[in-house]
Amino acid sequence: MEQAVIVYLPLKDGQFGASQERESIYALEDRLEKAIEDASVGEFDGDLFGEGECILYMYGPNA
Repeated sequence: MEQAVIVYLPLKDGQFGASQERESIYALEDRLEKAIEDASVGEFDGDLFGEGECILYMYGPNA
């Protein structure tokens, strides 16, 4: 059974955040994906932007 880590990040600028916010989140995603992969503990499954927040999804056997 997989477990999930779901992170909710509030955005300061509108529904989808400012371009600088999105760029910072994309950089964070790259670091998370590499760390999860390097440790072989699961997977980074992506993001969802909208309604003034960004949600990050990660899954693994022991989250």
